[in-house]
Amino acid sequence: DFDKFVSGCGYPHLPYLGGAAVRHVVVGNVFTTNDSPPEVVIPFHHEMAQVVKHPNHLFFHCDVPPTSGGETPIVLSWLVHDLVAERIPDFMAKLEKEGVRYIRNLPKEDDPLSAIGRGWKSTYLSEDKSEVEKNCLKTGASFEWQIIKRTCCILYLRSCPPSDSITGVAGRCSSIV
Repeated sequence: DFDKFVSGCGYPHLPYLGGAAVRHVVVGNVFTTNDSPPEVVIPFHHEMAQVVKHPNHLFFHCDVPPTSGGETPIVLSWLVHDLVAERIPDFMAKLEKEGVRYIRNLPKEDDPLSAIGRGWKSTYLSEDKSEVEKNCLKTGASFEWQIIKRTCCILYLRSCPPSDSITGVAGRCSSIV
C-alpha cells in the first residue's frame, strides 16, 4: 500500500497546514492531488512554498489512470532559478534581497471549482478562529480578519534562506521562485 511505502522511506510527516489546494486524506499521509474538476488548470507552483516549513519530498501515485489528460508536469526549481538569474539578473537580485510576499484572501468555506480554493477552515484545520490564528502563526504567516468581506487575509513574507533546503546551494532561492 502506498501509505506504508511512503512512511517506510523515513521522511517526517508534514501536516497539510497552510496549503492552497482543496484536497482530502485518502489514507494516512496520502492526499488527493487536487479536488477541483478535471477541466480546471492547476497553475505551476511550488508545493506549499508560502509556508516556512514546506515539504522537501513529494511522492506521486496514480490509483486510477484517467482516460485522457491527467498530466503532472514537474520542473526542477533550481533550473528555473538559474534561468531567471541569467535572463533577468536585476529581478533575481531584488528577489534574493527582499524575499517574496504571498497574500491570500481566504473565505470561510472551500471553493470546489478552484485549483487553489481552500477556505480558512480547511487551510488552518479548525472552525475556531483562535485555533486558526494559532495554526496560521505556526506556518509563519500573519493574518487579519476582514469583517466586511468575511474573509481572513493571510500574509506570508518568505525570505531567501541562507542555503536552499533541497540543493544546499548558498543564496539560491529556488524554493520560492
